[in-house]
Amino acid sequence: MRIGSVARLTGIPGRRIRFYEERGLISPAARSEAGYRLYGEREVARLEFIKQAKTLGLTLREIAELVSVADGCSRNEIAHHLEAVLEEKLKRTRERIEELAALERNLHRFLGRAEALERGDLPTPCDSDEPTEFCGCLEAVTGEEVDVKTAEEQQTPCACDCGCCDIEQCYGCCEKCA
Repeated sequence: MRIGSVARLTGIPGRRIRFYEERGLISPAARSEAGYRLYGEREVARLEFIKQAKTLGLTLREIAELVSVADGCSRNEIAHHLEAVLEEKLKRTRERIEELAALERNLHRFLGRAEALERGDLPTPCDSDEPTEFCGCLEAVTGEEVDVKTAEEQQTPCACDCGCCDIEQCYGCCEKCA
């Protein structure tokens, strides 16, 4: 099969197939007399594996390792290696989810402060007659040293008292909220 047929079959553009070839992830089974790359079922299966591995978030380096291991080892060896790679990916994914959850909590907190600023409930350095070097409103919203709680913020929004939910809505950000 020529590269165009493989591209149509797998949904992977020919340009990307050539890129994978340059990176050593695949190689054509043969070349035609005219020099065209020819691929067989083995290469198509490998491309399908690469496509699936990418949907799992594996890097090309991780995919290359797995492909290399798969070329020369037993089922147990590849299963062990695959398990290790997937466990590491799962660990990094959980860490990223925690980072994103923290980002979401901060965004909710800063949004609440921005709303308080708009209502005039959040004092800022801009409110004084003293000149400021930079806009104090931004610092009031995003700065950690500002700890002004409005009456609304002092109310407990949900049972967990996580600090990132508001009065009207619990965001389900932790096990107690969910």
